[in-house]
Amino acid sequence: MVYRQRNEFSRRSPEAVQEVLGVFVTVAGLALDGKVDQTGRPRNPLQLAATLRTLNRHDGYDAGLPIQAQKILSATLGRLAEAMGYRGIYERFVRP
Repeated sequence: MVYRQRNEFSRRSPEAVQEVLGVFVTVAGLALDGKVDQTGRPRNPLQLAATLRTLNRHDGYDAGLPIQAQKILSATLGRLAEAMGYRGIYERFVRP
C-alpha cells in the first residue's frame, strides 16, 4: 500500500502527528479485522464517531463526509462512544 498525505497542522504538536498516524494505523488494523466498509470507514457508527473525534481534535477530517457533519458527530456521538470505551487509536494496532 502506498499512502500519501499532506498535513498542515494549525499548531506544531508532536502529539498531533502521533495521534493522526495512530488513527490511520488503527483503521488499517480494523480493516484487517473486517470491521470497515468498502470506503474504509469503520462499520460501527460508535467506532466511526470515536475515530472522527480523534482526527477532528487536530483539524483532520474525512474527505468523503461534510466537515460540519463530522464536527457535530464528533462532539456528540464521539463523546458518547468514548464514554462507552471506543477509541480513535488502539494500542494493539499501534504497538503489537
